[in-house]
Amino acid sequence: MAVKRSRKTRKTASKTRKIASKTRRKTRKVKKVKSPAKRKKPTKSSNLKHDTDLGTLTLGQYVNAKRKTKQDEIREYEKQYLSRYKQPKSGVKKSSNLKHDTDIGTLTLGQYVNAKRRAKQDEIREYEKQYLSRYKQPKPKKWTKQLEWEPEPKQDMKKERKEYESEFLTRYRKQQKAKPKKRSILLDWKPEPKPKPKPKRDIRKERKDYENEFLTRYRKQEKAKPKKRAIQLEWEPEPKQDIKKERKDYEREYVSKFTKLQKTKLKIAALEQKLRLSQIELEEPKTDRKKERKEYENEFLTRYKKQQKAKPKKNVSKLLTPEPKIDRKKERKKYEKEYLSRLKNNL
Repeated sequence: MAVKRSRKTRKTASKTRKIASKTRRKTRKVKKVKSPAKRKKPTKSSNLKHDTDLGTLTLGQYVNAKRKTKQDEIREYEKQYLSRYKQPKSGVKKSSNLKHDTDIGTLTLGQYVNAKRRAKQDEIREYEKQYLSRYKQPKPKKWTKQLEWEPEPKQDMKKERKEYESEFLTRYRKQQKAKPKKRSILLDWKPEPKPKPKPKRDIRKERKDYENEFLTRYRKQEKAKPKKRAIQLEWEPEPKQDIKKERKDYEREYVSKFTKLQKTKLKIAALEQKLRLSQIELEEPKTDRKKERKEYENEFLTRYKKQQKAKPKKNVSKLLTPEPKIDRKKERKKYEKEYLSRLKNNL
């Protein structure tokens, strides 16, 4: 199936075709203009003239002279031919009719033959003229007599139809006037009157009447029937549970219990808050850590200064001697043993 293209695609296609045709024309013009440059014909060695005579035969001069003469003759002949061709053609005389100035001694029978031919042609021309004069037909005369059958004129159907309609109406009216009026003939048998149309049934009214009658009959039957005695059964069926009522009662009880619990929880929380507040009041007030730290620092400085004053000055020899290394493993083992002995005593 061929797909319909839109206007835009058609316009673009036409533009591309025009551009392609223009480029082709340009390339053709360029090719015609840019024809390859004519190469110069290399001069043959035969035409070259050497300064020095090499002792070789040079026949080129004679050959070229003959060629030039031949070409000149051809050109002159062409000019003469063109001049003859352009001039209007004159009656060319045959060689048989030409009269030479000198008698060559040949028999010239052309004069007699030509005379016979001319006489024959003249006779033929005269006969043709006579034949044409006889052959000229007289011009056909116009028929004045009336033909037996003449073509009927065209019928105007509309006019004829109108005339016919008018005639028909006049005849019809006359007939209507001429007809006597029909007398009413008294007959023994009278036609039966037409039955009146039945009224439409109102189905709704009929249905209501039927329903009322049915209800009256049903009530009379119910009154006439004796009442059934209640038979006491050994097994009495359990009454049906009203689940909705039970659910409502349960929800009310649940809500009442929930509200009581909430109230008790609130009371307990209030009591706990009161106890906490009382405990906070009984506890000691908060210590001011910054003040205590400053006081401790002052006391430590006073003690340190006193200790520094009490210590003797160290000798230079003692400073140079290195202190002995402490054996940490031994000290740790001793401490562990003491700690275990204390634990056992406590237990």
